Amino acid sequence: MRGDTGQTPRHICKPCWTARQRRYDANKPPAQLRAMRNASRAKRRAEWTDERKERERRRRYGDWLARAYGITIDTFDSMYEAQSGACKICGTLRPRGKGGFHVDHCHRSNRIRGLLCAPCNMLLGLANDDKTVLARAIEHLTTFEQN
Repeated sequence: MRGDTGQTPRHICKPCWTARQRRYDANKPPAQLRAMRNASRAKRRAEWTDERKERERRRRYGDWLARAYGITIDTFDSMYEAQSGACKICGTLRPRGKGGFHVDHCHRSNRIRGLLCAPCNMLLGLANDDKTVLARAIEHLTTFEQN
């Protein structure tokens, strides 16, 4: 017999069901429990629509942005639109490297400076955000062009 949700109804309250399940699972090795949970999660995700997958991807990215930089996904989107979807340094519309645009921030003040493509983000990172190193690099390039 199926209930309104299409599932077989439980004849036990949810807290009692949970307690019984935990007692049952306590006898299983942790690796087996992880494998069972991962398989169950994979089965549920396989049934997701593309729209649902995109919502979940944005939710996870938003959670990561909040933890890493203290901003929301909406703030990221507004920064992206303010930069016209381009890297703040080189102006490319198609970020190279893994993923999309990176959030550039000052490591001392944690202040966000803008969105960069991977190479421009690495450029600043490898120079340790040091203006004199970057100025010397520009001077080096300029000298090279004159010869």
